Amino acid sequence: MMTKYTAIADADDDWQNLSDEWQAVPAAVDVAQLRRRVRAQSRRMRWVLAGEVLLTLAAMAYLGAAARVADSWDSWVIIGGLTIFTVVIWVFTLRNRRGAWRATSDSLEAYQALESARRQRRRAEATFTRRLSLVSLVPLAVVAVVRWREVGTLGAPRVVVCIAAMLYLIVCAIWARRLERSA
Repeated sequence: MMTKYTAIADADDDWQNLSDEWQAVPAAVDVAQLRRRVRAQSRRMRWVLAGEVLLTLAAMAYLGAAARVADSWDSWVIIGGLTIFTVVIWVFTLRNRRGAWRATSDSLEAYQALESARRQRRRAEATFTRRLSLVSLVPLAVVAVVRWREVGTLGAPRVVVCIAAMLYLIVCAIWARRLERSA
């Protein structure tokens, strides 16, 4: 005798069999499209690296000029902190991108492995950005409080710059957290 539950179990078995058959069929991968996508990513990585180098050179030139006219301890703390910040970022960036520039061979497996590695590296970069942004808030908050106590108002340009930088770091941390989840 067939009951309502037997019919449901049979239907579940049919769906499971259909699912197993569908998953057993290998997915067709367009190797040429994958190759183009990976090469386009490589070009973008080179452009991003060029931009990062130019931005770093400009920032270091600005910090050098600021160091020549720095007249207070908090200016020196900020200049030193930004220099350390830049060095830490470059050390991480160079280590994180090692081995992610090109596929080891011209094969499907090599291109898929490279895409997977790049995805993991993007996630690691987002995590690093979030953590560094949050850690950087601490010394910046200390400088902001010291500057605020010196001038007595939050509207002073020296305090406003610190607060704006802190807001920027908070936005970077939130943005990086979203990238972590999506990568």
